[in-house]
Amino acid sequence: MLPFINQKRIVIPIVLGFVLFFGIFIRFYNLNQIPPGVWYDEAYNGLDAIKANETSEYQIFYADNYGREGLFINLIAFSFKIFGTDTASLRFPSALFGSLALLGFYFLCRKLKLSQLVSLMGVFILTSSFWHLNFSRISFHAIMIPALIIWTLYFFFSGIEKNKLKYVQKTNASSLKYFLFSGLILGLGLHSYISFRVAPLIFLCLAICLFLFTKNFWRNYRQPILAFLLGALITAGPLLLHFFQNPDNFTGRTDAISISKNPEAGALISLTKSASFHLSSLLFAGDPNQRHNHYSQPLVPLAWSLLLMIGFWLSAKNLLSTFLQQIKLWQKEKNFFRKIKINPMFFASITAQVCFWLMLLPGIITIEEPPHTLQIIGIIPAVFLMIVIAISYLEKIYLKLKKSPLRQWKNIRWRILQFSFVGILSITILTGFSQIYTYFQIWAKDPLTQKSFEQDQAALGSIINSLPLKENNYLIVSENKQISEDYKSFNDKTVEFTGYPKIKNYLIHPTFTGLSAINCTESQIIFQEDNSWLREQIKDKCPNLSPQKIDAFSDGKYYYWIMN
Repeated sequence: MLPFINQKRIVIPIVLGFVLFFGIFIRFYNLNQIPPGVWYDEAYNGLDAIKANETSEYQIFYADNYGREGLFINLIAFSFKIFGTDTASLRFPSALFGSLALLGFYFLCRKLKLSQLVSLMGVFILTSSFWHLNFSRISFHAIMIPALIIWTLYFFFSGIEKNKLKYVQKTNASSLKYFLFSGLILGLGLHSYISFRVAPLIFLCLAICLFLFTKNFWRNYRQPILAFLLGALITAGPLLLHFFQNPDNFTGRTDAISISKNPEAGALISLTKSASFHLSSLLFAGDPNQRHNHYSQPLVPLAWSLLLMIGFWLSAKNLLSTFLQQIKLWQKEKNFFRKIKINPMFFASITAQVCFWLMLLPGIITIEEPPHTLQIIGIIPAVFLMIVIAISYLEKIYLKLKKSPLRQWKNIRWRILQFSFVGILSITILTGFSQIYTYFQIWAKDPLTQKSFEQDQAALGSIINSLPLKENNYLIVSENKQISEDYKSFNDKTVEFTGYPKIKNYLIHPTFTGLSAINCTESQIIFQEDNSWLREQIKDKCPNLSPQKIDAFSDGKYYYWIMN
């Protein structure tokens, strides 16, 4: 397998195209039905997008539902305009950013001097990861984070590469546009999800490393740094101005979920506990929330977890060795400006380690029940980069042994080693396909998943939207629901979104006030709950109305009563 790929390099671009096509396909496939139903936060995003389209008021920040940056909701609104208002359009931006992450990850791996084969394997692993696939198909704006981090890093390292050409080879190559693009995407990331606010520290750490290991740093990078900061300011500026004018919008969500709000334990104990839970979620017990995961399975499956541990150790070892060499040189030469020559894997290692620990922080400091996969979604690029580093290490061992003259003396052992490498890659690939199977054939069909995404309420909304309207239309809900003063909205946002647009013609009433509010003439009543007593009371009041049972699905799993 490996010798064939090395000899036929044209195979890799073909396979890469297939993997990317496959990865994009499974992120867009059947978005209306998988995940089943529509979760509250998804529906809230959709309703805000609908309102934005109706009023043409596209906000930079939507303050309701704990506050959400406006970019993702505005993209949903744009999706509704193009494709229509449905669940697939609601989830389209998520699938788009999930797909962009796949493409960007390949280019990033190549920019970090990893081979085509290794980069291809990295893309496949990311493509088939349950963790990334799942959030690529849910309308949560957190999915923007991995893609934006990956592309920011890609342009950042492209700028470094061009900058070296400019000052080392004396060419006319300019790096400024790459640093400008990198800054633009970084600033755009602040419009994504609250966890991204930590991401600028990644590039601060990378800049410090450049300073420590680059001769004439200020002369070489003065203009690129300004271009990077200018780009970030251009895209982040409007949101920063909004936060300056509305400081509560900046702190509201962080205050609500901060671990400092935990009254049951001290901050240090809470932080330690949260950190241990989030770290162990990668290899042992993952997020117990069925919307985020499948029955607390590890975020990284067993076959990949071994590669993750190897990659973590290799990257940490690389960094430690590089910094120790630099310190020894300074001590020996007594000259801070003397620099060692860093190895090709240094930037891959520093990127993986810095991105991992920094993007883990939002999860560690949150009060929400750990491990919280959504809060640490920013470590996805780092986790899969560590896996790729491990595969690169194994590839180098293989190529080194392949060129060794000693292998010809021990042909049987060499064949065993060949099959071992092919076996490792095969197990890695089969694990990926098992993750995809778990998502589509097990998780998506699990009753707990259906309950987690409020499939029953989504079915009610679909029924509302399918029925012809009458002069008077009523939705009767339970007494504990929060209903607006005009009786047009209530706190089951899933019903409101999936029932759009016809639900706008309904008056929503709780059980007892609804009985007195109903007009018996040209009326249609839908009951959110099966309440035979109430139906009898309405029948006594309105003899012209007859009850009818409607199945939401052909299997009769969910049914609702109407009277008309």
